[in-house]
Amino acid sequence: MNPDVYQAYTGVTIEHMKDNLLKLSRLVPKERLHIRIPHITHYNDKYYMAYSKKWVEDHLGVKPELFEYLELPYNEDEKRV
Repeated sequence: MNPDVYQAYTGVTIEHMKDNLLKLSRLVPKERLHIRIPHITHYNDKYYMAYSKKWVEDHLGVKPELFEYLELPYNEDEKRV
């Protein structure tokens, strides 16, 4: 969970996301709470994924899924972020 990278990629602060996850964890039973953490090339790395995984486990009490984000091809008319 690199705050600078998170904000650059999403446009919102990481604290806002953490607060929302904590609120959600109080409303949803743990067995229904599924958290996925993507590895996004040029945005995060295995270190930050491991840190994020530990935060989710420690604060939400669930085991998140780590996965590789696949960037889809785009056509020339689409704006690339």
